[in-house]
Amino acid sequence: MQVLLDGRVLSIERPSLAEGLRAAIADAQSLGRIVVEVVADGVRMTDDAITSATDAPSAISELRVSSADPVALVRVSVLDAADALEVARAEQAAAAELIQAGRVEDALQHLQVALSTWQAVRDVLQRGAAVLALNLSEIKPRLDDGETSFTAASADLTKHLNEVKRALADLDWSALSDVVGYDLDAQVGVWKQLLSSFAASLPGPRTGNPT
Repeated sequence: MQVLLDGRVLSIERPSLAEGLRAAIADAQSLGRIVVEVVADGVRMTDDAITSATDAPSAISELRVSSADPVALVRVSVLDAADALEVARAEQAAAAELIQAGRVEDALQHLQVALSTWQAVRDVLQRGAAVLALNLSEIKPRLDDGETSFTAASADLTKHLNEVKRALADLDWSALSDVVGYDLDAQVGVWKQLLSSFAASLPGPRTGNPT
């Protein structure tokens, strides 16, 4: 088995998938990088396949591993998440209009996309902080009207999302239209600033050369 990290051939003690992965991960970590993709004989490996790798002899001929600078990766992911909030904004606006028009079932389809986007954005932020070993409760991002905290911002967002759940449970369409069309729309603006501020606060990419 030939193991390559970012195109560079690594030496391994035995031709097993687990050993190849260990070598690539250790080498990436020595450069301050993290593994982001594993391709075995031209096929991208799933997370489950990677975690279930064994030390048994493998029939894989070539294991290509790609790594990335974690700071740069998190910065791009967070900025992409900020851009994705425009999707939530559009879906929320559509949902509110449809609710007001009495087309509740159609509105709920748009609302589901918006809520899924919010969840994805929060997941990206939490995973990014974990990758960089950052405590979000200690970070003070800036808004146009001053400094805040992710703890306070998250509590505010959760309050509005809980109101969405309550309105849905109570079939309170008027309240649902208000929270989706106004409160969550305002949250998009707040969170785009929060995420952009967080991304800007991250240090520059590390200078280790993987080649």
